[in-house]
Amino acid sequence: MPNPSAKEDAWAFGPIGLPFPDNPVRATEQQNMCKLLDEFFFLT
Repeated sequence: MPNPSAKEDAWAFGPIGLPFPDNPVRATEQQNMCKLLDEFFFLT
């Protein structure tokens, strides 16, 4: 019996051109990487 793919990885196997889901992987006590990048480019 094959293992089902993780739900947070399911978007990786969809058709090309699909938008990314909102926050597919969450880590407690961590900021969203997109927010960190936005702040980095805003400050530079």
